[in-house]
Amino acid sequence: MGTSLEFSDSLYQDAFEIDTVNYPDNLWQIGQPQKTIFVSAYSGQRAIVTDTLNPYLNNDTSVFSIKIPGYHPIIGWGFGVLSNINFQYRLDIDSGDIGILEFSKDSGQSWTNLTTDSTFLIWNSSLPHFDSSTNGWQHCSISCGFFPDSYPDSIYFRFTFISDSNSSNKDGWIIDDFKFQYFFSGVNEAYNNNHITLYPNPSSGHIKLHSKTGAKKANIQVTNLSGQKVYETTTSSDTEDLNLPLPDGVYILRYSDETTTTIKRLIIQH
Repeated sequence: MGTSLEFSDSLYQDAFEIDTVNYPDNLWQIGQPQKTIFVSAYSGQRAIVTDTLNPYLNNDTSVFSIKIPGYHPIIGWGFGVLSNINFQYRLDIDSGDIGILEFSKDSGQSWTNLTTDSTFLIWNSSLPHFDSSTNGWQHCSISCGFFPDSYPDSIYFRFTFISDSNSSNKDGWIIDDFKFQYFFSGVNEAYNNNHITLYPNPSSGHIKLHSKTGAKKANIQVTNLSGQKVYETTTSSDTEDLNLPLPDGVYILRYSDETTTTIKRLIIQH
């Protein structure tokens, strides 16, 4: 699912909140950029930008947040659990200015700075740095590293732009083309992480799987966080020794017997 700030998907029409209560001089605006460098959105006509017309102010803190569902209902499919977020951005700033991206899964009671801490989320590359100007549009991609029992109903991402005391006459920060990818699961499947055990986890790929239900026959699938299947096998016992030839990363293991489906997050570390 995605949006280019045109809000064609009703699920995300109210997702963006520009905080003018705590930050009455908030510069973030959604609209058509008409600035010196920021002259167009990445796609469509609108983007979210630190003022669509004027350079950003000095000594300013501007904040907006995105509230998105942790579980996304899909008619005919069941529901999906958030696995990735992606967006495009540009920066035109001075050396003393900085952008910060934070994450909350408790309705904003606590926040984790994702530009310095990857405890809860795993970046598809290195941690991003929003502290210098970019050469054109840049792509930011984040893979969620918790799944699915720790997911709340809603997940919050907060973008903060902080400028220093120097007047720069620059354009600031522009962000567009948000995409939220969900790992989809079937309607009638029962998800209960207590049905199986995996040991060790994290592992180098050698894992012992045990079914607590006593099921002898089951299907085991492993996918990456983009939903691509990377391993599959069937079992003939309630205990299986798995040897997964996978590179380091976070994966999703789906165990399906005749009565239930269990999903576990799996971490490979060599």
